[in-house]
Amino acid sequence: MEWVINEFITIILILIFGGIALDSFLSKAPVNFWAGDVVKTADITDIKAYNRSNGLMWSFFTLPQLIAAVLCPINSLASNIVQFGGILLGIPVLIIVYKQIEKKYRIKRNLKGQETLK
Repeated sequence: MEWVINEFITIILILIFGGIALDSFLSKAPVNFWAGDVVKTADITDIKAYNRSNGLMWSFFTLPQLIAAVLCPINSLASNIVQFGGILLGIPVLIIVYKQIEKKYRIKRNLKGQETLK
C-alpha cells in the first residue's frame, strides 16, 4: 500500500515536467529555461523550432517518471530507482541539451550588440 504515496508523488512530477513540455510546445514566445532569465524574441532565430526543441527536451525528462508510474504498483523499489535515477541523471543532461539548443537558435552578437555572421 506504500506504493500509493509513491504513485501520487510520481504523478505530481509527471504533471509538472509534462506541463513544462506542453507549455514549450504551445508557446508563441520563446520559453525560458533558467530562473530569472528572459529569452527575448529578438534573440532567437526560429522561435517555433526553439520551443519545439525545449518541449522535446522536457518530454524526454518526463519519460522516466512515466516509466516509474507504471512500475510503482508492480515494484516500488524499481520505480524509485527509475524515478530518482531519471532525475539525478536527467538534470545534468537537461543543462547540456539546453546549452546546445541555445547555441543553435540564439542570434550571435558581438560586444557592441551587433548581429554577427554564423
